[in-house]
Formats: sequence, structure tokens, C-alpha cells
Amino acid sequence: MQQDGWRPQAAADRNLLDLRLDHRDVRLSFNALQQSARDPQGLSRAQWDQAPLSTSVQALSFNTRKKTDQWQLGASWSVGNAWFGQREVRQWQSIPVNLQAVESHPGGVIDLARNFAGLDVRTRSTIGSSTAVFGLAVEGQWDQRKGFENFIGSQLGLTGALRRDESNQALGLDFYAQLRQPLNVSTTLHAGLRVSRLQMRNQDQFLGNGDDSGLRHFSTLSPILGLTHRLSGGWHLYANAGSAHETPTLNELAYGSDGSSGLNSTLQAQHSGQLEIGVRCNGLELSALTARSRNEIIALGSVGGRARFGNADGIRRAGAELSWQQNINAAWDLQLALTALHARLSDGSVLPGAPQQQVLAALGWQAAGWRAQVKLQAQSELWADASNAAPGFGLMSFALQHEGRNTSGPWHLRLALDNLFDRRHAASVIVAERNGRFLEPGAPRRLQLGFSQGFR
Repeated sequence: MQQDGWRPQAAADRNLLDLRLDHRDVRLSFNALQQSARDPQGLSRAQWDQAPLSTSVQALSFNTRKKTDQWQLGASWSVGNAWFGQREVRQWQSIPVNLQAVESHPGGVIDLARNFAGLDVRTRSTIGSSTAVFGLAVEGQWDQRKGFENFIGSQLGLTGALRRDESNQALGLDFYAQLRQPLNVSTTLHAGLRVSRLQMRNQDQFLGNGDDSGLRHFSTLSPILGLTHRLSGGWHLYANAGSAHETPTLNELAYGSDGSSGLNSTLQAQHSGQLEIGVRCNGLELSALTARSRNEIIALGSVGGRARFGNADGIRRAGAELSWQQNINAAWDLQLALTALHARLSDGSVLPGAPQQQVLAALGWQAAGWRAQVKLQAQSELWADASNAAPGFGLMSFALQHEGRNTSGPWHLRLALDNLFDRRHAASVIVAERNGRFLEPGAPRRLQLGFSQGFR
């Protein structure tokens, strides 16, 4: 894939290779990725209002870009799966030269080399009407992380002097169990439990800006319990309750919460408890959920180029979702999804990065190998922080496709028009973007044509 992009400094290319071999109950898979992309960065609200498809001056002057190379080999069989691979990432950022010159700064170029591997094995047993699954998962990640200045002399966008050199390691061990137990002819109990142990280690080999070495251990316990109940007329009721934990990443642990040297010793694992209830029948589903978190991991800011993270309590989420799929007749079908979310921080402000309302509606038609669909997608404003938000939008799209078969095999033709009325919109936001360039413009009207031919 190659594209010029719809903004300056937005060109990208990607090469993919996927191979798969099946033999009896064993599947081997290999995939490789080579990808490079320019980075047009976000825009401030004023820049977006004036020129929504423009690019920041900083992106152009520092030639912001990213390159990724990855390969992975995996195997799966009846009682488990295993994988290992490598990933290399280089990213050139637009950090001002005077900030990169600060002694503690890790530089404007990220250079990461990662090895990763994992094994997940499980066993299933059935006793009477009960079905139980017990499993063990082991996973490891080993990083060599370097940082360089993104300039040489007065020339920007070039890999300069070394500013960071460290080894990161993450090792995880998980035990899990699942149970399905019918209570009677109409009600079934589902239960699950996961016990996790994680070790994260950092060995700093560049001590000119302080020693960021350190070791952290995390232990978590995540239970879940659910009930489904079948009613007459095809209706089903369900309820799920559980808790989940999210441990910090190596990036979030990299520096102390005050920006000092050393692995973050105060950052805790995030814990959340949630409850969901719902009903579904013949393509119609209505559900409601509520969740509350403790020690939620949030960005505190940046000191001298060192991103800092901490914990916050009292973040609440409550929402409801309605989805409906209906075949009107043999030719026409309708899809509808409505989502409402009330997500607030402890001070009452809206949780960044989460739209409060979303709508998806699609009307489809099919006959004699043809299929057409008109779709509407809309969402409310999207907050990046307490004072900046991307406005809400509504987009229409149209797709037409046809399938057939010739002497060589099956073929498929597709035409699609996205953002049919060429609406200006922000596809996403950069949460807590300290330079005010938090808006990431969405694509203008796009035409896509595709054709595929299979061969016997």
C-alpha cells in the first residue's frame, strides 16, 4: 500500500506478508510488516478552523516520521498457542532544540528494538453439565531503547547525538479458570478468574542524565461472574459483574511521578469494577453498564521531556447501548446502533477521549449478486482535556459491490464513497497534548475501487 495522504507530510507506505500452514489440528502462521509514515501531527482549534487539511510548521521543519519493521511466527493447536517475534521502531519527533538540550532530556528520536515471546496452554474438562477450562499463560518482552537528538548542528530532522540507552524487560505469568454451569433449563452461570504476576525491570546504560534503573512487581486478581436466562419468545436476559486490573506499561513507569530519575516507584495498577445488564432477541439488544475505577493511570505532564504518570480515584462511567438488525424483506435490511456514555473525572469534568453519544445507522439492499448500502455515522464532541474539544460530526457513506464467478474462479467488485458530502471533521484527538495541537483532521471525500479474482 502506498498513499500520498490528504495533508502535507502525510504520505505512508506499508508492505505485508502473511503465510499460513494447516496440518491436522496444528496451524503455523508467519507475518511480516514493513511500514513507514510521515507524521502531519495535530492542529490547534484555530488552525483547524482556518485550514483543516493543513500541517503544523513543526512537522515540516523536523520532518516528523516513523518507521516500523516487525515479524512474528506463531503456532496453535488444540490445547494452546505459542508465538515469538521481533519489532523495530524509529520515530522522529518535533521537540524544540532548546528542550532537547536540557541535560535530562532523552532526545527527539526514539529507537526501539523489541523481542517478544509467549505461550498459552489450557485444558478443558466436562463433568455432567458443567464445563471448565484451566489455563496458564507466560509472556515476555525484552527491549533495547535508545534516544537521539533530532538535529545535527543547525539542520533539523536528522539523527544526532545519543541521549538515552537502556534495556527494558517485562515478564508476565497468568493462571486463569473459566466455568460454565447450567442451573436449570433456562439459566446458565458463567464464572471466570485470572491471577496475574508481572515483573518490570529497567537497566539504564546512559547515566549522563541520571540513573533510570529500577524494578517493579505487580500482582492482580480479576474475577467475573455472569448469568444468562432464556425467556419465551426468543428473549434472553443477561447480567455480568466483575473487576479488572491494568498494570502500567514500561513507558508509564520510565520516570518518577515528579520527573526525577529512576523507575516510577509510586505508580500503582489500575483497578475497575463494572456491572452490565441487558436483554436481546432476534437482532435487538439493549444493555446498560456502570463502572468505577480506582488508581486510574493518567498523564500528569512532562518535565524536561520526561513524561510523567500518576494515579487518580473517583472516575465513573455509566452508559447504555441499543443495537438492532432487521431484515425488512428479502432485499432490504436495516442496522441501527445508539450509544450513550456518561464518563466523568473526580472533579466532574468529562473524561477525555470518550465521545458521550454515538449513532450508527445503515440501510442495505441486495439482489442477484449485487449489494448496496448507505450508512450514517455520527458522534458528539470529543474532549482532549478540560478546556479543548473536537466538535461533533455526522458522516454519510455509500458502498456498492457485486460478486460473481467465471471459469477461473470467484470474483468481487467493490465501489465505496466515504464522507459522501465532504464534511469537515476531526477523526480523533490527542489527549493532554500540551502544545494545544490536539485535533487530528479526518479524511475528506474518498472514492475507493477494488477488484479481486480467485483462481482454482
